[in-house]
Amino acid sequence: MSSKYLLSFSLLALLALPLAAGAASTRHQSISRTPTVSIGASPTSVAAGKAVQLSWSSSRASSCVAKGAWSGRKALSGTQSVSPTATSTYTLTCTGSGRSASKSVTVAVIAAGQPGPVLPLPTTPTTTPTTTQPTSGFKLGQVPFAPSSSWNTRVSSAASYSKLNWPAPTGYNYSVSWNAYSPAVYVSSPSDSWVQVSHPAGWGYPAGTVSVRMPAAANGASGTDGELLVVDGSTVHNFWQFKRTSATTATASSYGATNILTGSGWGTKSPFLSAGIVAAGSSQMAGLLVQAETDAGEIRHALQLTLDFPLAKTGFVGEAISGDGGSASGIVQEGQRLAIPSGTPMPSGLSPLGQKVFRALQNYGAFPIDVAGGTSNVRAQANAYDSQTMTSLWHDMGKITPLLQKVSM
Repeated sequence: MSSKYLLSFSLLALLALPLAAGAASTRHQSISRTPTVSIGASPTSVAAGKAVQLSWSSSRASSCVAKGAWSGRKALSGTQSVSPTATSTYTLTCTGSGRSASKSVTVAVIAAGQPGPVLPLPTTPTTTPTTTQPTSGFKLGQVPFAPSSSWNTRVSSAASYSKLNWPAPTGYNYSVSWNAYSPAVYVSSPSDSWVQVSHPAGWGYPAGTVSVRMPAAANGASGTDGELLVVDGSTVHNFWQFKRTSATTATASSYGATNILTGSGWGTKSPFLSAGIVAAGSSQMAGLLVQAETDAGEIRHALQLTLDFPLAKTGFVGEAISGDGGSASGIVQEGQRLAIPSGTPMPSGLSPLGQKVFRALQNYGAFPIDVAGGTSNVRAQANAYDSQTMTSLWHDMGKITPLLQKVSM
């Protein structure tokens, strides 16, 4: 269900070098070997002892094992009825080709006479309205989420830093995700058509259909993740494996949403509810490089980072509500703030965008929010920028990323 950002943006296709072509082929193979997991519960809150239906699916996996409030080997997809007597978290880990992925769903048990949790589901209507509603006025280029969000908070001048054992740059292991393997971003207008998007249960959301105004051009990215971000009103909708089925209908394999003006950009742990579809449960809009912002000036927020599988330590910390890290020898967990220590000199030869990224990582830092195969990436808006700018940033990241250290505020 979380996105696995395994290619940098078809960067290697931009280079007419045999070495690059070989690397692209190898990295493409790693995409096809990576398992994906989705798990949901219906309902997500019940009285003690009442039945809950768990449903799950996986792809590119050969075995699945249940952990947490359930246990044992499970089919690669299926359903199971459970009757929790206390709030319980059900985790499913699926393995294939030597790699694994885990996802969890939490069921809240409500005591007699106690109201159930109110889930902050998106406020867009479930049916097409008959009158036009005004949008929030959010524009690409303004900083998303509340000023108090950790994404928008500068690294403290009193912060301490711990060095990380980053691998030496190879030319391909530090990069930027763009184009096929990052989300396009669209801001809807009152004149846009309503699109009914059906999605399965997961990330705290019940299976159902969400109605979102979106431009006719909005569609999932061409990569296997099919990512899409649509800002409609004050809600930023995050879709994984989004596919149009008609001008007014679509499907997505995973869904999450949050308020782009007042939200934190992170999901909530209790009740368990994601803000997006990445492994940490954060919104894909949080920490994304957006051209309207970088063209206008400096980057005024932390950046999101996807970690190469071997670097992602098991578990998650901070405001992350989940994680896909599973490496016993990993160097950092998802949700941990990283930053370049103040006073570190800027590497020479950086592109204009690379210089802005360096300064953002010094001032605001970065949060690992997912894992990848063969590369660690910052991420950029898919339907913006150009190949030359992204190629330059790709090369810049080999100089910049290894400078990141673990931050203690």
